[in-house]
Amino acid sequence: MPGFSGAGEGATKGLELEIRLYRNTRKIEFKYSAHKEIITDPEALYIAFPFSLPEAKIVFETTGGILTQGQQLPGSSSDWNVAQNFVSVRSSKSQLVVVSNEVPLWQFSDFNMGKFERYPKQGLPWLYSWVMNNYWFTNFRAYQEGTFSWSYQLTSTNDTTNAFATKFAWGERNPFATRTLPAGENKLCNASLRTLKIDGPENVLVINIRPSFHKKSIILHLRELEGLPADIKLSPADQTLTIKKVTEINSLGERTGQPISTIRLKPYEVKFIEVEI
Repeated sequence: MPGFSGAGEGATKGLELEIRLYRNTRKIEFKYSAHKEIITDPEALYIAFPFSLPEAKIVFETTGGILTQGQQLPGSSSDWNVAQNFVSVRSSKSQLVVVSNEVPLWQFSDFNMGKFERYPKQGLPWLYSWVMNNYWFTNFRAYQEGTFSWSYQLTSTNDTTNAFATKFAWGERNPFATRTLPAGENKLCNASLRTLKIDGPENVLVINIRPSFHKKSIILHLRELEGLPADIKLSPADQTLTIKKVTEINSLGERTGQPISTIRLKPYEVKFIEVEI
């Protein structure tokens, strides 16, 4: 393959692809690696996913929300889009979810360079992952070189919700941290330390939770996923703790209102909440 050398002396030029099939979970993984040679002629590398799903649309997570192809603001970037965590090909009965931790750029339905559609429309359920290119002529080198590795995780389901796609993608990109410890004496009576219990419907995503930098409080970042109202209930997870006050704040930590008793999210709303304990 022009522009790519083998991983070692005498190796075949091109890309190396490893396909992983998982026994205990519904997932396929594609792992690519390549060594890029210096080429200054205009070039680009795409990985195509020409899915065939009747009456399907393309749905993707962008920064702070979820969009369907053709829904974006008129005049905004439509030749390519950046996916925050996932791209989904979705019909009324099923969906295919694609995740990549390394490659955020996608072109939808076709190769769209130079179209600049002011009012983009829904198209074929074909996805083109835009791995690399050297088209740009300002503040960038005229070439790319070196060893590159990237991957994709795919799943399919009859669950057509944003919640399923979001949770699968976040689980792949931010997997639960685990640690293996050597055997020893069982001196730990309680294996978990909990502060706050959060109860809410499946359409609410806890994006982030952290201690406040200035006081004895916890900051929650919440987002509604399905276009439905949602109520969240907070309670202490430890009998020695008491929730003193719950206040809505902005992204800078500044209070935007009076203390509240119920956290209520409007459809697709994002909220920051401070919980004093």
